[in-house]
Amino acid sequence: YKQEISTATLCERFGYSAEHFYRKFKDATGLTPMNYLKIYRMEEAYKMLQLGERNIAKVAEGCGFSDSNYFTRCFKAHFGMPPSQLKM
Repeated sequence: YKQEISTATLCERFGYSAEHFYRKFKDATGLTPMNYLKIYRMEEAYKMLQLGERNIAKVAEGCGFSDSNYFTRCFKAHFGMPPSQLKM
């Protein structure tokens, strides 16, 4: 989850067509592969912030986000508050 990854990479790794992988994954989880990954990353970021990590850019990078502004938008959409508010 810490590295950039795509559905195409996952399909290739597991030997499925994109359609088959997407359908099987969504049937199993109720989410698309990339939505699942984003939620997982958000949960890991939350844990890092609760454990005392103070640098938002480090948290973003540690959870697979190359853009800390995008990370902050995703975090706020998922948790209803920016990461800076949680770490206080």
